[in-house]
Amino acid sequence: MNQLTVTDTRANLELARAFADSKMVPDVFKKSVGDCYIAINLANRYRMDAWTLMQEMYIINGKPMMSGKLATAILNNSLADPLRPEYSGAGDERTIVLTGRPEGEAGPLSVELKVKDAKTNNEQWKKNPDQMLMYAASRMWGRRYTPDILLGILFDDEELTGNSTEAALNASFAASHRTAIASPPTQHADVIDEKTGEVFDTPAALPKNPTEKWFDWGARLVSCIRAAPDIDTIDRWLAANNDGLAECLKEAPKVHGNIGAAVNEAKMKLLNREEAST
Repeated sequence: MNQLTVTDTRANLELARAFADSKMVPDVFKKSVGDCYIAINLANRYRMDAWTLMQEMYIINGKPMMSGKLATAILNNSLADPLRPEYSGAGDERTIVLTGRPEGEAGPLSVELKVKDAKTNNEQWKKNPDQMLMYAASRMWGRRYTPDILLGILFDDEELTGNSTEAALNASFAASHRTAIASPPTQHADVIDEKTGEVFDTPAALPKNPTEKWFDWGARLVSCIRAAPDIDTIDRWLAANNDGLAECLKEAPKVHGNIGAAVNEAKMKLLNREEAST
């Protein structure tokens, strides 16, 4: 499924406002329309209920952090064959072999993890080591075999650093391919394609050149999206390039995930600007 198909952005924004005013959401989401909007986008990406996702998500130092059980649920909801554990040993040598099969893989893939290599100071490692091993191994499995699914997410027993693999990937993508726009975009801002020199004054399909890599095609699309003056224009760019995005998802899922992160970043900037002006 193409994760970047056009959705009703305004409806999601109204839902985010309703969540932000609700007494039933976690405190970190109350009165924060922007954080609720991001959670709704993540829920759509993971094909989950937004309220359920919010119950297992935290915001620490500006970073989204999920519980181990949510990571496992997200992966199982996205795989052809869900994760299945096999345990052996005892104490610090207690070992899990976790096996699952991503979409498109012919056979199952596995990781192996021991308690001594995963445990933290969390008391649950003493009370329920098998469950904690399952959570830790799920994250390990996801990082190794389906990094695009867990891209940009920290988990509740990981250190908060600025050097995580996901942060580095997103920062590298943004820094290497950000297009410099000399003046603020207007409703009919022209966008110049760096690769072809073509000038766009309205959203249009960007053809992928035969020798072009998906990374470079994605960078061209992100340049146009970042120059969009409003969210509706971003959605029109996505609609115009829906076929290309679908092919990108099949052939280069990591690039597709980076494009999705850039789209969310661009929309959030516009939403914050819109909220500040009201």
